[in-house]
Amino acid sequence: MNTRHLGTALALGALLGGCAASHSETPLATNFPTTKQPKVQAAGHWSVIARDVAAQIARDLKDERPLFVRESSARTHFNLAFEKQLISALIEQGRTVNRTPQGALVLEFDTRTLRFSADRPQYRHSGTATMLAAGLWGLAVADASAAGVATAGVAGADAYGWFRSEFASGATPQTEIIVTAQVSDEQRFLAHRTHVYYVADGDRALYDAGSGTHTIRLNGDQ
Repeated sequence: MNTRHLGTALALGALLGGCAASHSETPLATNFPTTKQPKVQAAGHWSVIARDVAAQIARDLKDERPLFVRESSARTHFNLAFEKQLISALIEQGRTVNRTPQGALVLEFDTRTLRFSADRPQYRHSGTATMLAAGLWGLAVADASAAGVATAGVAGADAYGWFRSEFASGATPQTEIIVTAQVSDEQRFLAHRTHVYYVADGDRALYDAGSGTHTIRLNGDQ
């Protein structure tokens, strides 16, 4: 076999070796497209969640009847504060909030706490900051569209920190919360929203009431 044919054979072998088999006994595990999920780290973030929920409920709900916010059966620190913050946020949205359920639509919310396996990887950065000149930084990325600023310069001594400031520090938390808010009358749901957030593992007790708030341990984690 001459050199040219040998090179062609090697290239074909490499191509075939890099392809998945056309048939498989089970589905292949793949990653979801990259998404971002906020990490709750302060009571002020609870207020941000309440305002977001209230804004979406106000936008979705066409019925103009007053609302009554029913307290959660799980009396956690988060739920106690969130109830008040949600009332404030609804009033800011121009909704009438009654103190009793008579003549009002009922808004209920639920918080579920989940604990996933430890040591989940977190790939935070779409690129790395590189020094272009003294005091001038740029972002080197494999795909310019991922950051949109691949050719932009950022001046200042803290530019490197600026590139990292969007992402939470530390490992991916094991603890997540699912916050669901729903508005209903006697027969049907009129609005329904669900949000998912990371929670610092050390703050778990703020969200977990033992009973009422649901704790789900995955992958055999205890």
